[in-house]
Amino acid sequence: MNNFFKYTLLFVIVVLLQVLLFNNMNLFGLVNIYVYLIFLISLPVGMSRDLQMVLAFLLGLCVDVFTNTLGMNIFASVLVAFVRNSLLGRLYNRQELEASVSPSIKTIGRPAFLKFVFFIVLLHHTVLFFLEDPEFKNVGHTLLMILCSVPVSYLFIVCYYLLKKN
Repeated sequence: MNNFFKYTLLFVIVVLLQVLLFNNMNLFGLVNIYVYLIFLISLPVGMSRDLQMVLAFLLGLCVDVFTNTLGMNIFASVLVAFVRNSLLGRLYNRQELEASVSPSIKTIGRPAFLKFVFFIVLLHHTVLFFLEDPEFKNVGHTLLMILCSVPVSYLFIVCYYLLKKN
């Protein structure tokens, strides 16, 4: 499948899943599941940071428009795109990967991939939830939301990669 078509389709699917399904699944007021990170995690290793940040901006914008949180998902997504390759380089020797390869269990190995996804989800959720409480009035609740949401989002994202054929 053409890479442009593949990533466009993935973009559309994760945005639709996020805004139509997962944004309506706020569990106990503490668990918010963000699966749209799958798109950012799936981008090829050799893609320029600038293009990753533009795509992250568009992804965050789509989610923000549908959730009426203009700017928060954009900021968290662009930050994830900014640190993504550096984080991947710390967990796995990026020079060993072909530029067109996307990070996955198969391409970088299970331990490195699981750490990579965990740190991406943790960074995204921490930034996003603290942006929701910019005056730090509810730090305890924000930390509890991070503690509850990160494992659930992580589980959904890892399950996607375990179920994915390649």
